[in-house]
Formats: sequence, C-alpha cells, structure tokens
Amino acid sequence: MRGPIAEEIAGLTWFLTVLGLVVYLLVLVLFVVPMWRRRRAAADEPDPHAGESVPAATANRWIVLGGVVLPVLVLPVALGVSVATMRDLPFDAPSDALVVDVTGHRWWWSVHYPDHGVTLANEIHIPVGRPVELRLASTDVIHSFWVPKLAGKIDALP
Repeated sequence: MRGPIAEEIAGLTWFLTVLGLVVYLLVLVLFVVPMWRRRRAAADEPDPHAGESVPAATANRWIVLGGVVLPVLVLPVALGVSVATMRDLPFDAPSDALVVDVTGHRWWWSVHYPDHGVTLANEIHIPVGRPVELRLASTDVIHSFWVPKLAGKIDALP
C-alpha cells in the first residue's frame, strides 16, 4: 500500500521514464538507420563518391531536427506533466492529522508525539488509514528521511 502522494510521484516517474525511453529509441534509430543504409548501398554497388562528406544541407537538417525540434517538442511536455503533477500534490496536512516531530541527530533519530507526550528513538509508529504530518528537523548535519511507500526523500536541514 502506498500513500496518495507516492502514487502521484510514481505515476510521474513512470511517464518520464517511458518518455525518455521513447526519445532514446528515436535517437538510436536515427543513428543506426543511416549507417545501415550506407553499408547496404556499399555492398550492393561500389559508390563512385566514396569518401566524400555528407552534404551540408543534409547534415544541417538532421542537426536542426534532432537538436532543436525534438527538444522543443519533448521538453515542454515533460515540464507540463511535471508541473501539473506537483501542483496537484497536497502540501498541507488535514486538520485531523497525527503530528509527529522527527529530529535527526548524528547517528540516530528522535521521534516525538506532541499530542501524546511520547518520545521514541529510531522508531516511528503511525496508525493505518489516518493522515500523518511529519515535522522534520536536524540538530547537527543534513539528514535524509525516506519512507519509500509514503513519498519521496526529504532532507532535514540544521
């Protein structure tokens, strides 16, 4: 079971992964197909112009297509989906959320439940099905707090 924020971030991650894979395959095809065609043409009949460079117009066309047009099409899509996903994420905890103060110390975490007056070391206990507000802090160095099934990694800064 994952938290709702983790579901949204996982969906964004999968979208960007698939988009990156599609772009990678497109670039690979654009790289391999001309080499394959040239090799095939060379095997069929000798080219009297062997050793000549590619015409500048053809080279420029591929540079403009692969270096300008493709990024101009792909990057706004990736940015738009990322911004839309991040905009939809809730940043404020509901009013009935259990408040947990988590403080990073060098080599350990202190976990305090202000509503119950309980403090634990290196353990977090949260109820199932109830929203939780984690308030992170650090006393000494940057600590990375990560609960994989709830959401992404968060850094606690001193």
